Amino acid sequence: MSEAHMILPVTGMTCANCAALIENGLDKLRYVDNASVNLASERVMVQYDWKKLSLLDLVENIEGSGYGVIKNSLKIRATNLMDDNDARSLEDYLIKCEGVLSCGVNYVSGNVTVEYVPTVISDNDLQNEIAGAGFKYIVDDGHVHDAHDASRKQELAKHKRLLLVASILTVPIIVLSMLSKMSWIADNTYLAQLMSWIVGVLAAPVQFYVGWPYYVAGYKSIRNRSANMDVLVAVGSSVAYMYSFLVLLGNVLGWYGLGEHVYFDTSAVIILFVRIGKYLELQTKGRAAESITRLLALQSTTACVVSDDGEREVAGSKVIVGDVILVRPGERIPVDGIVLTGESTVDESLLTGEPLDVTKVPGDKVIGATINRRGSFTFQATQVGSETVLAQIIEVVERTQASKAPIQNNVDRVSAVFVPGVIMLALLTFSGWFWVVESSFTSAMINMVSVLVIACPCALGLATPAAIVVGVGIGAEQGILFRDSETLEKTANISTMFLDKTGTITVGHTTVTDIIIWAGQSQINNEDDLLELVASIEQSSEHPLAQAIVGAATLRGLSLRKPIGFRAVPGAGVRAVLDNNNVVVGNRRILGPSTVLSHEVEEAMTALQIQAKTAVLAAINGVVVGVIGLADKIKPTSIEAISELRASNIELVMITGDSTATAGAIAKEVGLDRVLSGLMPLDKAKVVSSSQSEKSLDGYVAMVGDGINDAAALAQSDVGMAIGTGTDVAMESADITLVRGDLLAAVSALKLSRATVSTIRQNLFWAFCYNVLLIPAAVMGELHPMMAAAAMAFSSVFVVGNSLRLKNINL
Repeated sequence: MSEAHMILPVTGMTCANCAALIENGLDKLRYVDNASVNLASERVMVQYDWKKLSLLDLVENIEGSGYGVIKNSLKIRATNLMDDNDARSLEDYLIKCEGVLSCGVNYVSGNVTVEYVPTVISDNDLQNEIAGAGFKYIVDDGHVHDAHDASRKQELAKHKRLLLVASILTVPIIVLSMLSKMSWIADNTYLAQLMSWIVGVLAAPVQFYVGWPYYVAGYKSIRNRSANMDVLVAVGSSVAYMYSFLVLLGNVLGWYGLGEHVYFDTSAVIILFVRIGKYLELQTKGRAAESITRLLALQSTTACVVSDDGEREVAGSKVIVGDVILVRPGERIPVDGIVLTGESTVDESLLTGEPLDVTKVPGDKVIGATINRRGSFTFQATQVGSETVLAQIIEVVERTQASKAPIQNNVDRVSAVFVPGVIMLALLTFSGWFWVVESSFTSAMINMVSVLVIACPCALGLATPAAIVVGVGIGAEQGILFRDSETLEKTANISTMFLDKTGTITVGHTTVTDIIIWAGQSQINNEDDLLELVASIEQSSEHPLAQAIVGAATLRGLSLRKPIGFRAVPGAGVRAVLDNNNVVVGNRRILGPSTVLSHEVEEAMTALQIQAKTAVLAAINGVVVGVIGLADKIKPTSIEAISELRASNIELVMITGDSTATAGAIAKEVGLDRVLSGLMPLDKAKVVSSSQSEKSLDGYVAMVGDGINDAAALAQSDVGMAIGTGTDVAMESADITLVRGDLLAAVSALKLSRATVSTIRQNLFWAFCYNVLLIPAAVMGELHPMMAAAAMAFSSVFVVGNSLRLKNINL
């Protein structure tokens, strides 16, 4: 048994029974020899066979028992990833480190995210491991983006310098090589050899100075047991150069077995074209990942903090929770907070996509990075640093860009064996041409070089992440936040979408429209009496309908009394005792299944429901004393959004806890055919689950809701879309957060995901076709190494450039 001892920090234990439960759970795992829990130190020591069982298996077992394991996350930016193979190599290397639970590396953005157990490995250990593997990095310390931008500019400048050197030297190399083939030089042995030596000397800096990074990167990839494109370029160009050098040396020493032709121009042009391709690729990669830079540019660099000593200007990063900040017209709000004094309008379009300015008065929330338009106001900081909405959006975008789409897993399997396979094919090509076809060492060597140079694993590796980075970045700018790449891929294949009514199709802000009482009630004599009674009961509730009723009572200046024994009944209403009377408020469920409503109550409720109004019943000691009607307006964009979704061949179903009549009236107005009404929160989840069973082989099932009342259905669905408001972004409650509180955002998410997946497929089609068509051409001797290098350089640029076309999508 390959024994390992692991000490894990556990949370959630309160007694010896908890410890025993964890121990028993771990002991049941095969290959666990012993598990011992220390309740006082909240640690569990596990002795197990590390070859048969992973750390992740242990953590999942503990979490499955209902407890947690403390985890840390390290975020860095790798600055010298040469291609996707480097990203995969680093990812594979880190995941093998003891204590690492998961790792994600994105070649396009350079983001590296490592989740680990801090009692097993530290972030310093991880950084040392990364450095030991030959990778340079920048630690995410709050300035990582500035440092990464500087590093990217430095890398571009370096590539530009090398490209300039290669160009200056390669042009005369090509000219001299062409001249050497002219008869007046070729027939003069001394002149021809002199010309070849001059070309060889000029080609040496191109090969060993401009091309040196490919030797270094190639060696590093071989050391990490993951050969990449650099190996192919280094080997291919070196074979051409060294063969030519040996030809010259042989001519001097009298060895004529290798022939007379030299190919210094071939090795130089290979390096030049590859360098051109890498330079263009770096530029386009920078454009692909610039969405994060644009989001960061929204942050205010300074803030005017108000205190007893007056006003002082501080750096935006120095603001702390509780600071009172003054914002003048035209200034950017530095952090999130709540307005204290003053009134103004704020432009939130950069974060939420809402085109109209939003009025802010005392008590309203403001979002950092938005722009104050009209008046001055002060606000108290409530979220700063990484807790602000903008910081959370950036974190979601980076996490999604670092994640892998399911389609990428298949590509990784191909890429892992691609380079070794190409090297093997190149050797077979050499053998075939030398031993079977021509018995010519020169022809065999040139065709082998063509095979090495034409193969391009970079295009394969870039096909998916380049499109993901661009697509996710565009989504963030439009207020569409995908949890991960898998969600983006699933969204493109949605076949059924469930839409919550309140807050999704409708505004979600109801107002009291009708107050109906019945004569002969001793305690309720007029509308104000009924409104005061219901509002007194509902003031402890957070339900939107309750807030609307309390708001109406406040506007009328009614004094609310304090109930006792308040209890909310999900999907039904509330119960409480007021003035020694049992009072219930809600829909007919709150009265119980055996309650029979009078004819006049039924009539009143039906009349309200026909008008798409919600009826709230009030009963004292089991007797209905009145009903309050509330209306929720349909959002201006809902009809347009539903029309576009239907045109996208998606089956739409509205689900709501409201009555059949009210739901039917709303559905008819917005153009929906299917409505499921009177559903409790868990009923919604069951409906979604049932649809998933029916659609198991026919696309995915989505749910669009407000992220709170529809949490169960959102969690159950394949793709849960939470409608946000910009100040209350429920980023952890759904697969997609729609910051713009608008159903059209769901349409945009669908369009963006379909366009992104389509781009991925185009990229993969190009990358596979390129390799499938041109590698055989190189094997058959139909492709000169120079042309092979140019084609290889173009292939990667094409993939990234094609991904950038997503920026032109009309959402």
